[in-house]
Amino acid sequence: MRGKVQLKHSEDYYLKVLLKETKIKEVMTASPVSIQVSDPFREVPKRFKEFGIRHLPVVDEKNRLVGLVSQRDLFRIHPPKKTLDGDLVYDDEMLDSVILRHVMVTSPFYMNKEDSLGEALDKIVEKKYGCIPIVDKDTVLCGILTQIDILKVAVQIYRE
Repeated sequence: MRGKVQLKHSEDYYLKVLLKETKIKEVMTASPVSIQVSDPFREVPKRFKEFGIRHLPVVDEKNRLVGLVSQRDLFRIHPPKKTLDGDLVYDDEMLDSVILRHVMVTSPFYMNKEDSLGEALDKIVEKKYGCIPIVDKDTVLCGILTQIDILKVAVQIYRE
């Protein structure tokens, strides 16, 4: 981590309380877009584009989290070509040659919706995660917490 921020105001105590007491379920995106582990890989860029997302939890037939694929993973596996209009396009034949279960991040780090926002922030900063899938006690996907979700909370606090 770069330099440590020096907190100088009495309100800093309240920020610490806020981070400890706010539950992930209050901030996360519930019912996130996901992909089945058996789906063709060509579906990955389609979902990223259609839903304007960069992280895609991979689930089994019972909606249990089994992996994660990010837009960065996709670009590494198969960089898109840019059209004259600036759109990104993929070669579906090439995408069909990729097997999702072989390229996804297996056993991704996840948290529970009752964990605190502060705990999630600590992991995001420490491990440089772009997102954290949120699961129930049976590892069934129930949400996703992204850096953007956390920034939205900060902006809301700033504007109030």
